[in-house]
Amino acid sequence: MKRIYLLAATLLLILLPVSAQGLRHSVCIVEPEFSEADKTFMGNYAQFMARAGMRSAARTLTAYKSEGTFGSGVVVNHDGKKYVLTNLHVVGYAENATIIFQLHEKTLRYEHCEVVNIASTDLAAVALPAECEMIALPIYAGVIEEDVSIVAAGFPELADKPSWQLTRGIISNAHVDVDSHEHASRIIQHTASIDPGSSGGPLLLKNKDGKYEILGINTWKAFYREGVGLAIGKEDVQAFVTNLGTSKTD
Repeated sequence: MKRIYLLAATLLLILLPVSAQGLRHSVCIVEPEFSEADKTFMGNYAQFMARAGMRSAARTLTAYKSEGTFGSGVVVNHDGKKYVLTNLHVVGYAENATIIFQLHEKTLRYEHCEVVNIASTDLAAVALPAECEMIALPIYAGVIEEDVSIVAAGFPELADKPSWQLTRGIISNAHVDVDSHEHASRIIQHTASIDPGSSGGPLLLKNKDGKYEILGINTWKAFYREGVGLAIGKEDVQAFVTNLGTSKTD
């Protein structure tokens, strides 16, 4: 009788869609890899930019120079190969990145993964090794509607380290016009909490079968407003994934 129960439980786990806990097999930490020469150059250039009054850009370069810079990412599939989709500002033009999956039972690290594509829409793709068995998530193909329940997943900073975070909200504006990000054709505004380190993580919704699909890539947070997260929409995400392997930049 115990064997029957065990078999039934095993089959149930196989048949169930990816759960919230199962998202850890699809959402990861992305750490750009920079050589010492790169760090020295960025540090020197950051000082020059700060003296020239470009303090925001200087802070960004200083962050890339520092150890422990990280963001989030999500696994996608293209032509039978697995990639981590993240933000360009997360990898910061690095040639390689370390991809980390923090599972409940263990932590998996894939070092020196190549950054194979970047785009002006603030997207980047990192190739995963063939032996990686993490789960790729599909991109949502339906219509984006407001007042729809969504989930944001990622690894924002907590005590200077990436920490798993899953938050819920709704789509509050399906199509935002933001002048400073004119390269993105659609930006989605939502109310799920995102924090520094969430960049590159997926904005998700559940389809009619109860499975998670990628609606967008979380990229910005409006600090001057309450509950405003901004994500690159699925149109730009799908176009970027479709063009993987064609060129390093668009």
